[in-house]
Amino acid sequence: MGGVDQDFANFVAQSSPNASQLHMMQAPITGSGMIDTRSVDVVDVAGNAALGKALANDTMAAFVAAHPNTEQG
Repeated sequence: MGGVDQDFANFVAQSSPNASQLHMMQAPITGSGMIDTRSVDVVDVAGNAALGKALANDTMAAFVAAHPNTEQG
């Protein structure tokens, strides 16, 4: 098996998506915190559940509109 990076590269090469169809995102977070001496992002559990539903139901545009801080770039 090729791994995530290789699998993604294969997907992009085979599907030739239009650049306007690709959006960079980050998982929803509620803020930052510390674990020992490391700074970490605190996961937004409800936001990630909503992200999962949006991916499954092809409603990402509505998700991004409701969670604008998740879209990057």
